[in-house]
Amino acid sequence: MSEKEVDVKNLLPLAKYLLILVESYPQPIRATVLAEKTRHSKAAISKIRDRLMEICDPDLMAFEKGFVLSQNFNLIPSIFIVLLANGNHKKFLTSRFFRTFVSSQKVHDKIAAIFKPYGERFTPDETGFLIRKIAESIERLPSSDFEFLLRVLTSRKPSAVAELTSLQNVEKTIKKLEFTFKNKEEFTKTMVLRDKFFFLIRDLLWVR
Repeated sequence: MSEKEVDVKNLLPLAKYLLILVESYPQPIRATVLAEKTRHSKAAISKIRDRLMEICDPDLMAFEKGFVLSQNFNLIPSIFIVLLANGNHKKFLTSRFFRTFVSSQKVHDKIAAIFKPYGERFTPDETGFLIRKIAESIERLPSSDFEFLLRVLTSRKPSAVAELTSLQNVEKTIKKLEFTFKNKEEFTKTMVLRDKFFFLIRDLLWVR
């Protein structure tokens, strides 16, 4: 499967299935089991099979006869937003599916490809540490802090109004994020990252 962009709104109706697929990853889950876990009939699963296959690995389906989420990197933020909007961000952030990608250098490479100066200053280990710390902070926040996401994603208001509302709520949520340190080494690493970001921003502003 090519790493094409995934539309969040198209995934919203699949929220219940996405949670099960995230929790079962990387084990294939058959249609009958998926039906049991969602309390739907197997016929209902058959109706959305094509939509599920758009986000699942077709090779594993052919070999294992079960649904397994694709390793499409662009799928991660889309699934996260859907589960975040439905109050399941903690289950996503503690899942093997999330940890598999966070521990991979692919995350670092993707960021570096988009923003080259970042890749020149930061290492894959630092990227992994930073993402894990952000994930821990988000994980501690209650589901109620993200209820606005579902309203925004399903809103019929003009996009400009919806985006403004979304930005205001995101700003409030970001202010609640708290970073904690398990030991002196984590604190020291955080200070080093802070300084690196400072000099990165300084250099970019200097160039401009």
